[in-house]
Amino acid sequence: MHGHRTGEHAALRSDRLPSDTRQCGMASTPLPFDTALYRVYSAFRCELSHFTHENQRRIKAAGLTPQQFSLLVILGAEGREGLSIGEAATRLHIAHNSVVELSQRAEAAGLLTRSSAGGRRQGTQLQLTGPGLRRLDDLTAQLIDEMAGDRQTLIEALTHWNTVLAAKGADNPAAPPAATLHRAGPDQKALIWRLLQLYLDELSVPLRSALNDRGEYEYPAFEQYWEQEVHAAYLFQVGRRPAGFALVRRLGDRPVWHTLDEFCVLRVYRGQGLGAALAGEVLRAHPGRWSVAHLPQNLGAIRFWDRVLPRHARHAPERRESPARPGVWQYQFEVAPDAALSAD
Repeated sequence: MHGHRTGEHAALRSDRLPSDTRQCGMASTPLPFDTALYRVYSAFRCELSHFTHENQRRIKAAGLTPQQFSLLVILGAEGREGLSIGEAATRLHIAHNSVVELSQRAEAAGLLTRSSAGGRRQGTQLQLTGPGLRRLDDLTAQLIDEMAGDRQTLIEALTHWNTVLAAKGADNPAAPPAATLHRAGPDQKALIWRLLQLYLDELSVPLRSALNDRGEYEYPAFEQYWEQEVHAAYLFQVGRRPAGFALVRRLGDRPVWHTLDEFCVLRVYRGQGLGAALAGEVLRAHPGRWSVAHLPQNLGAIRFWDRVLPRHARHAPERRESPARPGVWQYQFEVAPDAALSAD
């Protein structure tokens, strides 16, 4: 039963990268700049451009310029201390005289105050006024609410780009530990079982399931992922620590058809775009038809898959109740071959 324990910044993969392919954050040999890499890079840049455009459009609609809003934001970060014009110019990466003009207009609008020590204008300090702080709070809350979907899409696009770079040996070793995805072998079977138990415990309330006399949740189909080559268990890791797993079963060969039986990202790694990127890697590792099941009462799973699956499906996924499992719903769709990455 797929319950979608999504946890979504981390770069993903790869499971077999030569240790000598990384040096100061750059690949020691040129990357293969193929169309697959550019598709992912293009998608990230387009999402970044879209996010910036929508953010600025909403700021302008609220009666501010993007630079004015940026000035208010950095002042909001300083509280009562405020900032000097020189410090503001450094943080905003703009000229000193540009901050002078911005602050003068904001002062005229009642959003901030300008004060100087000893009458020296070069020492002018900027501080938010009460109305300025309320204006900042209101607009920030509006942007957080209205751009939630755009923000998540940007996170997923960046995570996918980091995934490709990591798989090609171009990830930055100074960055946070990358999340890796690889096919689990027999030596990791016990670890997958322990992760599965955590996952089943989360689902125990909607499934009304109880522990057996050994203190475990039953999962009779577990052995098939290790006994049959056409099925697969995937282990997710951040650094060397387990971060989750996926169980994939092959339903048929003509056409090739897989089902994502279970997908879990541990709680500590959720909310970072990691789940969406990992799900995409699993799907792209097995082109062809797919089914993804979920519980209808798991609204988080529905929101997650409604957002993630259309990015990888050849056509819009169909959602229907499973004829073989009443009360369980599933998405059906097709994933086209993608040469960007392989999970094996």
